[in-house]
Amino acid sequence: RRHFAREEAEAAAQILRGVQGEGAAGRIRLEAQPAVLLKEAMVVGALPQAVLRALTAQGVTPASAAVSIARRDLAHLTRRPKVERGQALAEADIDRLPEVLAAPEATLYEPPRTPGARGTLLMVFTPAGAEERRRGKWVIEIDARVDERRGRGRRRPYQTNSVRTAGYVQARNLRGPRYVLLEGTVEG
Repeated sequence: RRHFAREEAEAAAQILRGVQGEGAAGRIRLEAQPAVLLKEAMVVGALPQAVLRALTAQGVTPASAAVSIARRDLAHLTRRPKVERGQALAEADIDRLPEVLAAPEATLYEPPRTPGARGTLLMVFTPAGAEERRRGKWVIEIDARVDERRGRGRRRPYQTNSVRTAGYVQARNLRGPRYVLLEGTVEG
């Protein structure tokens, strides 16, 4: 299995130039240095040390601090139904992904519902120009298994903390028994 070193992930977060969407066309362009752009995903940052310590206290030790996003999950962020409901992130907030990963307002842990899973993290932030009670969230699957395609259909599996989705929610929906607050506060 391939694991990203923390230093590589931190360097990737600094190298990453941004993620830009082209709105209605639904096409997404990724801009990153080739060293961090994988064939089907890219490293966008690393989990902060405080979050890693808090996860360990919960009995979860991720295989890596690296956080990546697959092209298909990036496209999922801007799909039409999510846009129509007003839950799709604005371009300005998508561009802030590395910044939010480095310093979220709050980090919530959702324990797994199925045996063998590691659970998910919610990295919470205040959206650009948002109303007071609304928050943005990036949902990250801990130790997701990713198959990187190589020539002739061969796959090389590795583990990474993978961004699966994102969106806007009311702050009150981020409080409750299903989430464990690891760091920060959820105000609003």
